[in-house]
Amino acid sequence: MEKEKGKLQSAIAELEERLARVGTEKPSSSSFSYSSWESTYTQFDRLNLDTREELEEQIHLARSKLFRLNENMQSNHKSCPHSHPCLCCSQNRSAEIEVMTMTTSQRIEKMKQFQLDGNALFKNNKSNEALGKYEKALIYYEYCFDAGENERTELEHVRLLCLLNAAACTLDLKSYAQSIEFCNEALEIDDANPKALYRRGKAHRLLNQYVLAKKDLERAVELKGGKKCKDLRREMMLLQQCEDQYKQARLEFAQKAIGGSRKADNEKN
Repeated sequence: MEKEKGKLQSAIAELEERLARVGTEKPSSSSFSYSSWESTYTQFDRLNLDTREELEEQIHLARSKLFRLNENMQSNHKSCPHSHPCLCCSQNRSAEIEVMTMTTSQRIEKMKQFQLDGNALFKNNKSNEALGKYEKALIYYEYCFDAGENERTELEHVRLLCLLNAAACTLDLKSYAQSIEFCNEALEIDDANPKALYRRGKAHRLLNQYVLAKKDLERAVELKGGKKCKDLRREMMLLQQCEDQYKQARLEFAQKAIGGSRKADNEKN
């Protein structure tokens, strides 16, 4: 664990150093060829330039992982895959024993209560605490393998709501990759769910994955019969702005690269 902690601390320091350099580095003109626009764009893609948003997301994820690692080291518990302490990963088995002795109906009622508690917390801008409630509900779902047909329908409905709400929480917390995972699970239950597509599309945009974002958002609009709600309309507008800015940045970069290469060749001649 100490070795992993050291690696995380080094990674965070490196990312913060790269973040500080964003916007200050200039491309080297000598490495470009002006033989064609296509080759210039190819070389541009190979640069894999960092953006401030990407680096901030990586730093946030690394710090979160370091925080959880420190907690695990202090409590000497095994690493838990969930964002919050849970009954199945705790050394204290009394909570898990209680869940195992419940009927499926009782577990479903507990899931509903966790969902309602999470909703109240989310409305009060307590996304982290709300996420903990939704994750608890999803953990209870794992113990409902013996549900009957009628119970299964209700169970999947509650699970879907918790997944959608957990996706909203992780968007607020800037854990965009985790939000996409929650949306993917929701879409496995209901592949035509507009909320899941909208939230996954937003997460893709915030990760600069514009093609995937556009695909999800257009599908959400299609499912709504061509109608765009306020949030969906705003997200489509933001995506278009991001795409326009990216295209403009590529164009300006390519023009500078070509101009720099020509200038260097003229100086040689």
